[in-house]
Amino acid sequence: KEAAEWVKKKIGVKKNPGKVEINNAGYNYNKGGDYQQSIDIFNMYIEKFPDESFGYYMNAKNQLKLDSLDISNKGLANYLKVIDMTDLIKDKPGEKDRIKNSLRYLIEFYANVKRNKDSAILFTDKGIALDPADSDFVSMKRQISMMTIKPLPPVKTTTTINSKGEQVTTNANGTNPTIGKDGSIWNVPTVIPVKKNNSKKSGG
Repeated sequence: KEAAEWVKKKIGVKKNPGKVEINNAGYNYNKGGDYQQSIDIFNMYIEKFPDESFGYYMNAKNQLKLDSLDISNKGLANYLKVIDMTDLIKDKPGEKDRIKNSLRYLIEFYANVKRNKDSAILFTDKGIALDPADSDFVSMKRQISMMTIKPLPPVKTTTTINSKGEQVTTNANGTNPTIGKDGSIWNVPTVIPVKKNNSKKSGG
């Protein structure tokens, strides 16, 4: 974190900080556990280098560190942005691994959280098209195709207003209380990872 602070100060005094300096600061904040600072730095990276996936990819990771359930969908949005860039960036050094790792997250998210089988298979197909030699995506598609995925049943809730005027929503079994000033209700499903073929590993 001290290294990140030093680099951040260096960035602050330079009129046009370079890619390496911004990258080092954001990466060091991430490794030091200061994820919001890392997000702020990588937002700068995205602004300066919008045609590269690295800023979006790192901010997806940062958002999931701040909110492992990704209730805000900010992590999801960053991973989707990486996938949207595939045709533009896939042949550049390091980009293919980031695309593949983003696809793995999206496959599990849509299969297990959203319970959307068609979307999960769509992203496995994107992985197969990107790298036909990667058996992970073939294996994941086979598993998901065989799964019976039903939409999540509606969750019965009880809603009250607390002393701060915030809406408090509690599931019928008394678990997963949520508070939303805007009245929104978040129901968090159980996540079960899709098994992968571990014979190949991808960096990133």
